Amino acid sequence: MEKHYFNFRSTDEEKRKLRVDIGRLAYRLKYQKHKSQEAEDKAKEWQKKYEEQQKEIEKLKEENEKLKRQRDTYRDMLFKANKKLEDTEEQGAVFQS
Repeated sequence: MEKHYFNFRSTDEEKRKLRVDIGRLAYRLKYQKHKSQEAEDKAKEWQKKYEEQQKEIEKLKEENEKLKRQRDTYRDMLFKANKKLEDTEEQGAVFQS
């Protein structure tokens, strides 16, 4: 079977349809790029907030450790003072007997 080739002549209606379709595709592509850019911006913003919160958490942990050490120091000072006082009272009781 022999193939017959002929020059394709498009009609004005086909040209219009193609222009409309290409316009729609271009609009959709532009819209998708815009949405993608918004999503990236949001992700960057959230990442920045996350990093700031992680820094704040580390800062609070360090402050917590510092306060625990300070509390332990004061507790040791208090108990040592009470222990010395008890020891002197016991020694005084021994000498008085």
